[in-house]
Amino acid sequence: MNTPPLARHDITGLILAGGAGRRMGGLCKALQHHAGQALLAHALDRLRPQVQTVMVSTAEGNTLAGFENQGLRWVADSVGGHQGPLVGLLAGLQHCPTPWMASVPCDAPCAPRDWVERLSAALERQAPETGAAVVCTRDQGVVQMEPLFSLLHRRWAPTLAEAITQGERAPHRWLKAMGAVAVLFDDPDAFFNVNTLHDLGS
Repeated sequence: MNTPPLARHDITGLILAGGAGRRMGGLCKALQHHAGQALLAHALDRLRPQVQTVMVSTAEGNTLAGFENQGLRWVADSVGGHQGPLVGLLAGLQHCPTPWMASVPCDAPCAPRDWVERLSAALERQAPETGAAVVCTRDQGVVQMEPLFSLLHRRWAPTLAEAITQGERAPHRWLKAMGAVAVLFDDPDAFFNVNTLHDLGS
């Protein structure tokens, strides 16, 4: 018998938007436009229907222009200096008002509209005590983790804080160490990341 996914009202979404934009010449990646709208708008459009509320993690916790009235909660990285997305995940977990948090990078405009449901269902079915699930994709037989698409229980905040204090900065390594449930998606293009101005298209 299939186990129902976690309730939507128990999940807060986190959009990771704290990168330095080095491959975009220092521009704020979240505000760059793809297919007619800002990357942050794409992420919000795809994540918001899947969760109770949405937080956005930025380096200083600053509101981004044009999104002041979107009902978002803005959280600052717990460790300064643009030290990577794992620091953004920690900020989200530390401020998460619900038991669960689903994270997504701001630069993934094609993310599936059901990925949170699929991760929550797999987690409850396979290993609910783990408290962590992560997207993996398969392309021509090769499986790759997409560590910024994760579903985490907020109880992991102290453990993650300790890992960061000890120098960990790699989300995929931390998730593997936690024993996160891997959920396979067969369409790698759905998790395409915009990394450069060229990737934005016309």
